[in-house]
Amino acid sequence: MRKFIQVSLALVAVFAITASKASAQDIEKEISTFAAEWQTAFNAGNSEALSQMYTRDVLVLNADGSTANLTNEQIAAQFEQDFKNAKSSMEISLDRMMAAPGGKVKVFGHFNRVDTDLKSGKSTESTGSFEHVVIKFRSGWKLCELKLIQN
Repeated sequence: MRKFIQVSLALVAVFAITASKASAQDIEKEISTFAAEWQTAFNAGNSEALSQMYTRDVLVLNADGSTANLTNEQIAAQFEQDFKNAKSSMEISLDRMMAAPGGKVKVFGHFNRVDTDLKSGKSTESTGSFEHVVIKFRSGWKLCELKLIQN
């Protein structure tokens, strides 16, 4: 009987580890899909769709160490202003992800952005990396913390 219990516990541990790996893979796939949807919305100039991909209040970590909180409305307004003056496109790549407290996931990656001024036709390219935090709601993943590091 004791051996049966030990074998049963070992099987439970194996199933738990397997389920955990599958769950982590599912989360990575979901976040990769979310990132692709964000990129598509950005490249289409869809500020409304983009603003819905953020929590109501977003913490922004600035390069100088200061922080700011932005609302969905402020995020939408910023994108609208950007898209009004330029045709923008961005390519993002996800490098790695790690669990964060509170059911959040920290996502590390790189970006390459090109903005073409609608009046002059002049293009400006910017590249860098990001460290964002996402959290899952019933409606899906949302960005809740942003940190951009421009090169």
